[in-house]
Amino acid sequence: MSEFGVKESKRVLRMVASRSPKCWAKQIFKRNNETLKAVNNLHAQIMPWPHLSLVTQVDLEYGCPHCLDLECANGCLWNNAIGSIDPDMAADGLVTPDIYPCCNVLFNGFSHTEICAQFMISVSYSADRVHVCTNYSPTNSAMAREAYIKQYMREYSNVVAFLKGHMAWTQYKCWGRYHKSAHYHKA
Repeated sequence: MSEFGVKESKRVLRMVASRSPKCWAKQIFKRNNETLKAVNNLHAQIMPWPHLSLVTQVDLEYGCPHCLDLECANGCLWNNAIGSIDPDMAADGLVTPDIYPCCNVLFNGFSHTEICAQFMISVSYSADRVHVCTNYSPTNSAMAREAYIKQYMREYSNVVAFLKGHMAWTQYKCWGRYHKSAHYHKA
Protein backbone atom coordinates (compact mmCIF):
# COMPACT_ATOMS: atom_id res chain seq x y z
CA MET A 1 0.00 0.00 0.00
CA SER A 2 1.18 3.51 -0.78
CA GLU A 3 2.57 5.77 1.92
CA PHE A 4 0.53 8.59 0.33
CA GLY A 5 -3.19 9.01 0.70
CA VAL A 6 -5.40 10.41 -2.03
CA LYS A 7 -5.22 14.00 -0.75
CA GLU A 8 -1.42 13.93 -0.34
CA SER A 9 -1.04 12.29 -3.77
CA LYS A 10 -3.05 15.05 -5.43
CA ARG A 11 -0.92 17.70 -3.71
CA VAL A 12 2.31 16.03 -4.86
CA LEU A 13 0.98 15.54 -8.40
CA ARG A 14 0.01 19.22 -8.67
CA MET A 15 3.40 20.30 -7.34
CA VAL A 16 5.35 18.04 -9.73
CA ALA A 17 3.20 19.05 -12.72
CA SER A 18 3.56 22.75 -12.01
CA ARG A 19 7.37 22.45 -11.89
CA SER A 20 7.65 20.20 -14.95
CA PRO A 21 7.85 21.39 -18.56
CA LYS A 22 4.41 21.47 -20.17
CA CYS A 23 5.66 19.26 -23.03
CA TRP A 24 6.28 16.43 -20.55
CA ALA A 25 2.53 16.15 -20.00
CA LYS A 26 2.17 15.24 -23.68
CA GLN A 27 4.99 12.68 -23.43
CA ILE A 28 3.45 11.11 -20.33
CA PHE A 29 0.01 11.02 -21.94
CA LYS A 30 1.42 9.34 -25.06
CA ARG A 31 3.40 6.82 -22.98
CA ASN A 32 0.39 5.84 -20.92
CA ASN A 33 -1.97 5.77 -23.90
CA GLU A 34 0.40 3.42 -25.77
CA THR A 35 0.82 1.33 -22.60
CA LEU A 36 -2.96 1.09 -22.22
CA LYS A 37 -3.20 -0.13 -25.83
CA ALA A 38 -0.57 -2.81 -25.11
CA VAL A 39 -2.36 -3.89 -21.92
CA ASN A 40 -5.68 -4.09 -23.77
CA ASN A 41 -4.08 -6.09 -26.60
CA LEU A 42 -2.70 -8.62 -24.12
CA HIS A 43 -6.05 -8.73 -22.35
CA ALA A 44 -7.75 -9.41 -25.71
CA GLN A 45 -5.39 -12.37 -26.22
CA ILE A 46 -6.27 -13.84 -22.82
CA MET A 47 -10.03 -13.41 -22.57
CA PRO A 48 -11.23 -15.49 -25.53
CA TRP A 49 -9.35 -18.49 -24.09
CA PRO A 50 -9.12 -17.95 -20.32
CA HIS A 51 -8.10 -21.59 -19.83
CA LEU A 52 -4.83 -21.09 -21.79
CA SER A 53 -1.62 -19.52 -20.50
CA LEU A 54 -0.03 -16.29 -21.67
CA VAL A 55 3.35 -15.43 -20.18
CA THR A 56 4.97 -12.56 -22.02
CA GLN A 57 6.61 -9.17 -21.69
CA VAL A 58 6.08 -6.21 -23.99
CA ASP A 59 8.60 -3.38 -23.86
CA LEU A 60 7.64 0.05 -25.12
CA GLU A 61 10.26 2.69 -25.82
CA TYR A 62 8.56 5.40 -23.80
CA GLY A 63 10.42 6.34 -20.69
CA CYS A 64 9.76 8.71 -17.85
CA PRO A 65 10.75 12.28 -18.76
CA HIS A 66 11.40 13.02 -15.08
CA CYS A 67 13.82 10.09 -14.84
CA LEU A 68 15.50 10.88 -18.15
CA ASP A 69 16.08 14.51 -17.27
CA LEU A 70 17.08 14.24 -13.63
CA GLU A 71 18.69 11.66 -11.43
CA CYS A 72 16.90 10.80 -8.20
CA ALA A 73 19.78 12.16 -6.14
CA ASN A 74 20.16 15.41 -8.08
CA GLY A 75 17.11 17.59 -7.62
CA CYS A 76 14.36 15.24 -8.68
CA LEU A 77 11.04 17.08 -8.76
CA TRP A 78 9.30 14.17 -7.04
CA ASN A 79 11.74 14.21 -4.12
CA ASN A 80 11.52 17.98 -3.92
CA ALA A 81 7.73 17.78 -3.81
CA ILE A 82 7.81 15.94 -0.50
CA GLY A 83 11.31 16.78 0.74
CA SER A 84 11.91 13.41 2.37
CA ILE A 85 14.68 11.77 0.34
CA ASP A 86 18.22 12.57 1.41
CA PRO A 87 20.24 13.10 -1.84
CA ASP A 88 23.41 11.69 -0.23
CA MET A 89 21.59 8.48 0.72
CA ALA A 90 20.14 8.18 -2.80
CA ALA A 91 23.57 8.78 -4.37
CA ASP A 92 25.06 6.06 -2.17
CA GLY A 93 22.34 3.60 -3.21
CA LEU A 94 20.82 3.54 0.27
CA VAL A 95 17.36 4.55 -0.96
CA THR A 96 15.39 1.89 -2.77
CA PRO A 97 12.82 2.69 -5.49
CA ASP A 98 9.93 1.43 -3.37
CA ILE A 99 10.20 4.55 -1.21
CA TYR A 100 10.55 7.10 -4.00
CA PRO A 101 7.54 9.43 -4.13
CA CYS A 102 7.11 8.84 -7.87
CA CYS A 103 6.61 5.14 -7.15
CA ASN A 104 4.19 5.64 -4.27
CA VAL A 105 1.95 8.53 -5.25
CA LEU A 106 -1.56 7.33 -6.14
CA PHE A 107 -3.05 7.48 -9.63
CA ASN A 108 -6.74 6.57 -9.37
CA GLY A 109 -5.97 4.84 -6.09
CA PHE A 110 -2.97 2.77 -7.24
CA SER A 111 0.76 3.40 -6.99
CA HIS A 112 3.50 2.31 -9.38
CA THR A 113 4.89 0.10 -6.60
CA GLU A 114 1.55 -1.73 -6.32
CA ILE A 115 1.01 -2.08 -10.08
CA CYS A 116 4.49 -3.41 -10.85
CA ALA A 117 4.21 -5.92 -7.98
CA GLN A 118 1.06 -7.53 -9.36
CA PHE A 119 1.55 -11.14 -10.40
CA MET A 120 -0.69 -11.78 -13.42
CA ILE A 121 -0.50 -8.47 -15.26
CA SER A 122 1.81 -5.61 -14.35
CA VAL A 123 3.29 -2.39 -15.68
CA SER A 124 6.61 -0.92 -14.65
CA TYR A 125 8.40 2.21 -15.80
CA SER A 126 12.08 2.91 -16.13
CA ALA A 127 13.93 5.95 -17.44
CA ASP A 128 13.76 4.81 -21.05
CA ARG A 129 10.97 2.23 -21.34
CA VAL A 130 7.78 0.68 -20.09
CA HIS A 131 7.51 -3.02 -19.33
CA VAL A 132 4.11 -4.69 -19.58
CA CYS A 133 4.17 -8.25 -18.25
CA THR A 134 1.63 -11.01 -18.13
CA ASN A 135 2.05 -14.17 -16.14
CA TYR A 136 -1.33 -15.72 -16.79
CA SER A 137 -1.29 -19.48 -16.17
CA PRO A 138 -4.62 -20.80 -14.89
CA THR A 139 -4.96 -24.20 -13.29
CA ASN A 140 -6.91 -27.10 -14.75
CA SER A 141 -9.42 -27.15 -11.90
CA ALA A 142 -12.59 -25.33 -13.00
CA MET A 143 -13.21 -23.90 -9.51
CA ALA A 144 -9.64 -22.72 -9.06
CA ARG A 145 -9.65 -21.34 -12.62
CA GLU A 146 -12.70 -19.22 -11.83
CA ALA A 147 -10.94 -17.68 -8.81
CA TYR A 148 -7.80 -17.18 -10.92
CA ILE A 149 -9.75 -15.37 -13.64
CA LYS A 150 -11.42 -13.18 -11.00
CA GLN A 151 -8.00 -12.21 -9.60
CA TYR A 152 -6.65 -11.55 -13.09
CA MET A 153 -9.64 -9.29 -13.84
CA ARG A 154 -9.01 -7.37 -10.61
CA GLU A 155 -5.33 -6.86 -11.55
CA TYR A 156 -6.25 -5.86 -15.11
CA SER A 157 -8.74 -3.29 -13.74
CA ASN A 158 -6.07 -1.94 -11.37
CA VAL A 159 -3.62 -1.44 -14.26
CA VAL A 160 -6.24 0.28 -16.42
CA ALA A 161 -7.23 2.60 -13.55
CA PHE A 162 -3.56 3.42 -12.87
CA LEU A 163 -2.85 4.24 -16.52
CA LYS A 164 -6.00 6.33 -16.88
CA GLY A 165 -5.03 8.16 -13.69
CA HIS A 166 -1.68 9.02 -15.24
CA MET A 167 -3.45 10.31 -18.35
CA ALA A 168 -5.84 12.38 -16.22
CA TRP A 169 -2.81 13.89 -14.44
CA THR A 170 -1.49 15.16 -17.77
CA GLN A 171 -4.67 17.23 -18.11
CA TYR A 172 -3.99 19.30 -14.98
CA LYS A 173 -3.97 22.99 -15.93
CA CYS A 174 -0.92 23.71 -13.75
CA TRP A 175 1.65 21.89 -15.95
CA GLY A 176 4.69 24.11 -16.48
CA ARG A 177 3.43 26.98 -14.31
CA TYR A 178 6.60 27.18 -12.19
CA HIS A 179 9.02 25.40 -14.49
CA LYS A 180 12.52 26.86 -14.62
CA SER A 181 14.06 25.44 -17.78
CA ALA A 182 17.62 26.43 -16.91
CA HIS A 183 17.48 24.42 -13.67
CA TYR A 184 15.63 21.32 -14.89
CA HIS A 185 17.31 20.54 -18.23
CA LYS A 186 20.69 18.93 -18.62
CA ALA A 187 23.15 20.85 -20.75
